[in-house]
Parts: sequence; structure tokens; C-alpha cells
Amino acid sequence: MSDLNQIHTALNRLFHEEGQRIVFWNDPDQEFFMTVPLLELDGVTTLRLDEVGALEAKIRLEREEPNGKFLLYSPTEEPDYEDDWLLDIRLYSRSFRADKASILLQELGLVNLHLRTHVSDRRKFFDAKDRLQKIKNLVAPDDAAADLDRKMIAVVAKADQPELFNLVRTIFDEVCRGQRAEGSNETADCLLSSADSSPVFGQIEKFDLDVPFWNMVKATFGYEEENPTLMCRSRSVGCSCRNRAGQTPLSAWLSGETAAAREQVMTGCQRMQQRSSRSKITYQTWRSTSSPK
Repeated sequence: MSDLNQIHTALNRLFHEEGQRIVFWNDPDQEFFMTVPLLELDGVTTLRLDEVGALEAKIRLEREEPNGKFLLYSPTEEPDYEDDWLLDIRLYSRSFRADKASILLQELGLVNLHLRTHVSDRRKFFDAKDRLQKIKNLVAPDDAAADLDRKMIAVVAKADQPELFNLVRTIFDEVCRGQRAEGSNETADCLLSSADSSPVFGQIEKFDLDVPFWNMVKATFGYEEENPTLMCRSRSVGCSCRNRAGQTPLSAWLSGETAAAREQVMTGCQRMQQRSSRSKITYQTWRSTSSPK
């Protein structure tokens, strides 16, 4: 899709799907200076603020055509508040940017423009139309960066809900099915790397979502290791679930290997239950669903 088509689609969404009356478009690098005259937006008037004075524009917007739809294009940066003659109008209108990350924000319906950098950093995830369509069904307008990461992980893991409890359980289930298919392969060093033990987690790492995942796990369950892993390959009773470096996999921590771990996990379950009325999460239900079968 060309830049013109993308811009046209994004602006049409703002005006005709979201019902915006006035949209400001500041283009300080003048990348789209020659594109603006080519835009044909049904029922929308384009005003170039480099050609029309601010007072003239204000009178037209608020007195002469108070119900008209307007695209206000300026080839300059957005002015400071004290220098912006159209500030009162800008505050109840929408802003538009034409870089790919900003267009994605518009398409996802996200209102936090500070997410542009975050979305740009996750561009590998958004390259596929099917992933983009799936996450569109999950996002909320006021989502923050951590919410987006969690929902992207849900798409990659094919989880039915984007809550962390469900993400971890879905990933563990995939690992356990893989172990059952391969058969037990007990080794002296029984820990697997997350990518090796889970093709899904390999995809999570591919899209740079592994660090956010482990940060969520740390914040919720208190699990933290220098080299975090998902679970042991060995299923023998005598396996200590630690490698030579003394690292504990997530599965052992969540199973309550120590009193401290049990307390952290129970607290995490309580927090998730408080955040979601749909969650029926207790430590006992976690134990029954998180341990390898």
C-alpha cells in the first residue's frame, strides 16, 4: 500500500468512523508537502495553515462553518501553548502524523501518542497482517506499553485471554505437549533454555517480547533469575530443578519450591483476581494447572 493510500485510509477512519470534525496534521520535515494536494477526503476541507492565517482559520472553523469537517495541515512543528492561536480548538480535536508508527496507532485506536516509539520498536510483530488484525481485537484505547506487550504475547502464544496467568499456562501447556511427544530426555543439567523448550517462546523472543514477559513474571510472581528459563526437561522425582549455576526454572518457582515462592505466587494470583472479574485464580488452582503432566 502506498503512502498516499495509507494516509487516505487513516484520515478517513478519523473523520468518518471516529466522527472527528477537526484534525491537525503537523509535518515539520515536510515529507508530505506534495501529498496533501492529492488527498480527496469526502466531505472534508483541507486548510493549509502556512497559507491561511490563524485568525481567519479560527473564524471559519467556529463561526462560518461550525459543523464542517476540516483537515488543518501545517509544514511546521506544533507550536508551544503560549504561541498557539488555535490551542483551544486543538485541545478538543485530534492530531495526526503520517509515519508508519503513528498510522498504526490510529489503526489500533490508541490515544497515547507516546506509544509511537514503542510501536516502532515492535515493528517486526506488526509486519504481518494477521497478527495486526488479531491484536486489534484485544487493544483498548488507553492501553500502555506493558498492556500492548502482554497482548502481543497473547497473539503469538495463541492464548484465549491476554491475562498473564493465562499466558504462562498456555506456554507451559505447549512445552508439556512437546515433552510428551519427544519422550523424557533426562540429562545431568536438566534445564532447557526457554526457546529450546518452547517453539512459541522462540517466537516471543523473535519479536523482542521475552524481556517484557520476564518483567511481568517478576512483577507478579517475584520470579527473577539471571538467565530465566521455563521448566525442567527431566521429570524424575529426584530432580532438584536447578542447574550448576543454581538457577531455578519458572515452573519450579510457581510450584512453590520454597515458602518465599509460595507467598509471592499467592500474592500474584490475588492481584490478578482483583484486576479481572473473570479470573478465578487461587494458589491451589495454579498448582493444579501449572505443573507438568
